[in-house]
Amino acid sequence: MNRPVHMPGKLGRFWRRYRAAYLFAGPYLVGLVVLLLVPLAASLALSFVRWDGVGGLDRAQWVGTTHYARMLSGDDPFFTKALTNTLIYAGAAVPLGLCASLGLAMLLNRKLAGIGIFRTIFYLPHVVAGVATIMMWQWVFNPDLGPVNAALRAAGVDTDSGDLFLWLHSPTGCKPALILMSLWGLGGSMLIFLAALQNVPEHLHEAARVDGAGRWRRFWHITLPAISPAMLFNLVMGLIAAMQIFTKAFLLWSHQQRNGLLMMVPQIYYEAFKFGHFGYASAMAWILLVIILALTTLVLGTSRRWVYYEAGGAA
Repeated sequence: MNRPVHMPGKLGRFWRRYRAAYLFAGPYLVGLVVLLLVPLAASLALSFVRWDGVGGLDRAQWVGTTHYARMLSGDDPFFTKALTNTLIYAGAAVPLGLCASLGLAMLLNRKLAGIGIFRTIFYLPHVVAGVATIMMWQWVFNPDLGPVNAALRAAGVDTDSGDLFLWLHSPTGCKPALILMSLWGLGGSMLIFLAALQNVPEHLHEAARVDGAGRWRRFWHITLPAISPAMLFNLVMGLIAAMQIFTKAFLLWSHQQRNGLLMMVPQIYYEAFKFGHFGYASAMAWILLVIILALTTLVLGTSRRWVYYEAGGAA
């Protein structure tokens, strides 16, 4: 008669103690491996081969680091243009979004009757997004019929003076239009700032008022340090999202822009699914991943100088 097998010593005690945790975490761990780690490894392997996606992988041709060399040497003008456009967009949209969402959160952080209605209204665009919203923005920036140029003409601005006011129909105005469109979804970061503002200790403001500090000094020396962890979170998440912009740039692209809205993720899509360059697209995706990791590391590294926590000052 066979006896049941028991795990020996420390291993058995460890399993009995954490068995429930591993059983509950099991589905997530399986999903992590199947849906994330395996595709990551596959894309890394594809970045070293030339494969058109047709037929089996036995048709793939090993090219080593040729794809990476082509991009880093500047031989691919479309990659260079896409990377430049993406960095310009992220460099403008992220700071503008942080300032706008913080300003809106401060306006909504007041104890007024019906303030919850206004908070809901300003948060709704964050959850109401998609193709319909992008079509709405096409009308808003229409150079002839759109309300943006109509308001500018009413203010005395000559909208026929340059390509800038053609917005999405010109290489000059398409990026400013896309940057302004990014403000539509600032409700998420606004909500995080609003939660952080409501946790700022009021006694610090009262003590500063007693000492004669004005509104600006209280904001700079009390409010900003207190909400700096929320600002770090919004900065990192906004930077990652901006570097991976796809839907807006993809749907709003036109020949009149002369690749002014050619971004990294749409270019990866074009290389893989339009031209059949799956290996080159995988290499481009890994270059984008490295750039995002480098920018995120830079932000987190410098956060020690300006992010403050209640327990012990700067991070």
